[in-house]
Amino acid sequence: GGQTTQSVSGLLPGCYTVTVTDANLNSITSSACVSFSTKLDEASLTTGLSVYPNPSNGIFNVLSETITEKLEISITNPLGQIVVQESLKNTKQATLDLSRLSKGIYYLKATCDSGSKLFKLILE
Repeated sequence: GGQTTQSVSGLLPGCYTVTVTDANLNSITSSACVSFSTKLDEASLTTGLSVYPNPSNGIFNVLSETITEKLEISITNPLGQIVVQESLKNTKQATLDLSRLSKGIYYLKATCDSGSKLFKLILE
């Protein structure tokens, strides 16, 4: 994502490329793939979020047990590319229409007042 830091956290599943350049402009590039959320504690922070139906033909609902001041949703494909982003305020439910996307597996990251949770979506 264009970051210029020594370390990166909170990566969603996908493949990433890193290029390191020294003071003499010598560069080396390497790639790594992440197959699951790298923040194991995120799942326990937010137990009040759910997604249904899953699998689905395209319509997914994100439900919070309580009204959240801010609900951020990002959906990525298996390559780690963000294909949908939503930002909602003062809500406890969001409906997402993914019917325009190709069938397959996607990852939904929902972030609300109490933390984040990662869901694996199956689009039939």
